[in-house]
Amino acid sequence: MSEEIKTMIRRLIDELSKGNWDALDKYYASDFVYHMPPFPDIRGLAVFKRFMANQKTSLPDLQWTIDEMIVEGNIGVARLTLRGTNTGQSKYLPFPPTGKKVAWSLCVVSHMAGGKVIESWNYSDNLGLMQQLGIIPSMG
Repeated sequence: MSEEIKTMIRRLIDELSKGNWDALDKYYASDFVYHMPPFPDIRGLAVFKRFMANQKTSLPDLQWTIDEMIVEGNIGVARLTLRGTNTGQSKYLPFPPTGKKVAWSLCVVSHMAGGKVIESWNYSDNLGLMQQLGIIPSMG
């Protein structure tokens, strides 16, 4: 079962990098819940697709790379690196485009049931992202 989940996560990351939002129906439950502290929860696959598309508006070349993955039972954990160029503006990054290339890390903990992701927790280096974009000054 763990190899099946790892394969599913790899395919999912590939679809996210391609911006293939319709393919997400195959991987997520319709009532999927996405937690991304400190932001409000995203509830429902349709809302999650809009969120992901919005990220691609800010960073059209956004790519996800799996750095490490662990699966235990029905829980998958992936440590990822995201890379992109801020050439657009969106609700996710609501400031004028900087044109800067960025790379930041995140860790996603996902629970699966019935072959689909039902809930995920995203722990992302949003501070590092904002510092790279020049929105928040870097410390020393």
